Amino acid sequence: MSEINRSSFRRWGGTLAVAVIALLAASAAYAWSSSKYVDTESVPAGYGRFEGGTYSREFNKVWRPTPHYFCVHYQPGSPPGNICSVWDNPVVDNRNAFQVDAHCDNNDDVSSYPVTCLTTRP
Repeated sequence: MSEINRSSFRRWGGTLAVAVIALLAASAAYAWSSSKYVDTESVPAGYGRFEGGTYSREFNKVWRPTPHYFCVHYQPGSPPGNICSVWDNPVVDNRNAFQVDAHCDNNDDVSSYPVTCLTTRP
């Protein structure tokens, strides 16, 4: 390989490395972040909490003492339906959702403490 070709290869190789690093940094900047919308609170029987903003979601979870009947879901209902459990801890909705509000609801007949609800947003 001549001296000119080696120099050109080094220059383009360095440029390619910088471009790859820039793309990786840009994709990391758009990573999902967690949003704890209920943090070790009491949730009365028959009541729920919501995150307060419509975002795309990767999951929605609730931790609480068992056996309390809790549900997680999205509003305005896309994807439709609740994910509910008495024993699973956390109760997890792993369905991706687009432009929805995350909810966790105490569907039991007694209050629950401590409750933590967590969701994601971009």
